[in-house]
Amino acid sequence: MKDRYIRRYVHEKLKNRWTPEQIAKRISMDYPNLKTNYESIYRYIYSVGKELIQYLPRHHRIRRKRGKESKKHEGKISNRVSIEDRPEFVNLRIRVGDFEIDTLGSQKSKSCLQVIVDRVTRYTWINLLNDKSAHEMMEKAIATLKQLDPAFRKTITFDNGTENAAHMRLKDELDIDTYFCHTYSSWEKGTVENTIGIIRRIFPKSTNFSLISIKQVKELEEWLNNRPRKCLNFMTPLEVMKLCTS
Repeated sequence: MKDRYIRRYVHEKLKNRWTPEQIAKRISMDYPNLKTNYESIYRYIYSVGKELIQYLPRHHRIRRKRGKESKKHEGKISNRVSIEDRPEFVNLRIRVGDFEIDTLGSQKSKSCLQVIVDRVTRYTWINLLNDKSAHEMMEKAIATLKQLDPAFRKTITFDNGTENAAHMRLKDELDIDTYFCHTYSSWEKGTVENTIGIIRRIFPKSTNFSLISIKQVKELEEWLNNRPRKCLNFMTPLEVMKLCTS
């Protein structure tokens, strides 16, 4: 990359944890006279900009393929409705208000993060949980989704973890229909799984979440929602959410 303005943009966005593909697609949106592609960015990083490797999603010395997702333990949950019974149009991603939810934590502490993602806009809400109890899980989910216009609260999809055992509270208090993935089929809620993968770049599995502050969590949430996404034609979740709800 010979253009110093492109190099400056690439450095800035990499340090803000954008991927090379996001940078390449977004630069011409922000500066129509500047253009590059993600392969050029990768070549630049691995040839003369090796100090930038640390900012890549997977900062290895060579580019590697993703590994397989881990499986989750299934718990027995009453009033569980299978994802097979979820309305087909939810799969089409044509409306705001169909959510996916999950948690991420570590063996370092009982504390963990709750992640809720809208399937259409990819807008994300993150809450710090004291533990993975069903009560704590639903208290934070209800408090978060209660802030939304009822017109934008439709469905939510869970995995089979026991922390989701109190899911009917969402139906009773917010009139949100709840659905559950098949056993060991986390890909069925791939939107939140993908989001958690991004969060893991910031808070890896070795993180002690009892040492993480609410301020840090909300800064992460803001970063995610102002980060361009390929699936959104490189708009940000916040931009798309505003378009869909205005």
